[in-house]
Amino acid sequence: MLISSRILILSIIWILFFSCLSAVATQERAESNSVEPVEDEVQRLLDELESSDLLVACDAAESLADYWEYPGVIEALICSLDMRDYPINLSAQYALTRIGLPAGSYLMEATLDENLCSGAIYALTYMPSYYEGAGDRIITMLNSGEYDESQWHSSISNNCLLFLIVWGDQGLDATEGVTSSLFDEERYVRVNAAKALSELGYRDNEVHSLLESSIDAFKDEEDVYYAFKAAAYLSPDTSDFISYIESSIPLLSPRERLWAAACLFLEDQTKTAELLLIIEMLDFPEQPVAIDAAEALGLIGAPACVALPRLEEMAEDLIYGSGPESTIRTAIERIQAQIRNNN
Repeated sequence: MLISSRILILSIIWILFFSCLSAVATQERAESNSVEPVEDEVQRLLDELESSDLLVACDAAESLADYWEYPGVIEALICSLDMRDYPINLSAQYALTRIGLPAGSYLMEATLDENLCSGAIYALTYMPSYYEGAGDRIITMLNSGEYDESQWHSSISNNCLLFLIVWGDQGLDATEGVTSSLFDEERYVRVNAAKALSELGYRDNEVHSLLESSIDAFKDEEDVYYAFKAAAYLSPDTSDFISYIESSIPLLSPRERLWAAACLFLEDQTKTAELLLIIEMLDFPEQPVAIDAAEALGLIGAPACVALPRLEEMAEDLIYGSGPESTIRTAIERIQAQIRNNN
């Protein structure tokens, strides 16, 4: 009986021992199997990034942001910033924006290539945290006109200006580059130059003279959208310009009208009908109009506080790191900051 008991105990011990070995082997196989599919997925996405099907390539670029730690992923996205590869370059911008600081050194290097530079600056602008040294590089580039002869120079200048609007001048002087951008051949660059001057507080006599002449240049064009948007940021206090805006209202498109309303409200904050008009345009069916309305409310600040819940909803519905989403987030932050300052 004693011998039988010992045999039984030994049998149980052996069974438990081999069960443990089997469990360990099963776990190792499971871990091995879980790694391999992820690596296969990354390789599949890298292959799709080279696809001639633009939708497939764009989807791959955005998905690769989730796998940035894998070798070759960030480098592949950097190569996809090439301005000649539209619209894949836009998806790569958004992906690198999501990756953030780990992509910083790669993006800084990409600013040395004229075909990659614009997208690299965009990603450095809208990533969640400031990348040390980016301001120095971008302001030097803008002031020196490094890419003035490039076919992409307007896009590069514009993204440099957006960087200054988001992150400031980091204690450096960007006056030369910003003021020269007031006279870029592209109107969207000129209006962002006006915004940058307003945000940075560059207001000496020479700059003021340039601002006035730039508004006059806008007024000479058929599309006064840019004139009114620039004017809202520059806050002209001359009665003749306000009269010019008021006389233009019957002929304005929705986007022109909302910036005219912003000018009028900033000039006289008792004109609450103008503020309400802008708030109503947050629900305009055309997204560019709604995004402009959000930007205008951010410029107006605390008086637009009633629009904060709607702005939060809009931001949640947009792609993180995209221009529209960042515009709305900036508007929210501006309104909240002015409320805090007023308290």
